Amino acid sequence: MELLFQAVYPVIYVIELIALILILYILYRVVRKIDYMLNGKIKKIFNSWRNMSKTKKRISYLLILIFLVGYFGYDMIYLPNKNYKFALYEVKDMGGNSLEGSTLYKKPFLTEDDIKSYNWSNHTFELKNHIRNYTKEAKGLGKNYRAFVLVANGEKIYMGGFYKGGPNIYLSLDNKSGSLFYTGTPGYDKRADDRVYNALKASGKL
Repeated sequence: MELLFQAVYPVIYVIELIALILILYILYRVVRKIDYMLNGKIKKIFNSWRNMSKTKKRISYLLILIFLVGYFGYDMIYLPNKNYKFALYEVKDMGGNSLEGSTLYKKPFLTEDDIKSYNWSNHTFELKNHIRNYTKEAKGLGKNYRAFVLVANGEKIYMGGFYKGGPNIYLSLDNKSGSLFYTGTPGYDKRADDRVYNALKASGKL
């Protein structure tokens, strides 16, 4: 099944690229239409930009560059290297379906910074407001039928999935809350690992 998905991925990427080109073309046509309705005001703004002095343009470019460097630096350098107490990472490579051999994506998709509170008795948690528009992104997780790994203080604790009927532990997310379900044999529930409890307690989520 994994080989089938790997064969389909390139086709999906090509389709996504074509869709992106079509969207950009549609946006271009929409902007032209809006400009026509506004009697050419958008074109006037563009022309005023072109006629701006070199000094003002350089200052504008510099401000845009600072914004982009700050944004991508925070998202691509700071967040992946932050020492999280509690974090969920999507698995990049299963590594023989073992926890130790799994390779994770550098940036976690959910951390203690996103969780308002965690109910230890049933392993449900409430999401903070800043991540409550997470539904669309959450639905995309696991679309390749890969797994996630829960990491507590830099240590891999257990592996789970994104759909019921797969691994013994699976994650369910909506735009307000999440749940970690266990469907395996009683007595082997790794959700109750003391290291996870200590990480959540230290981060003030219990």
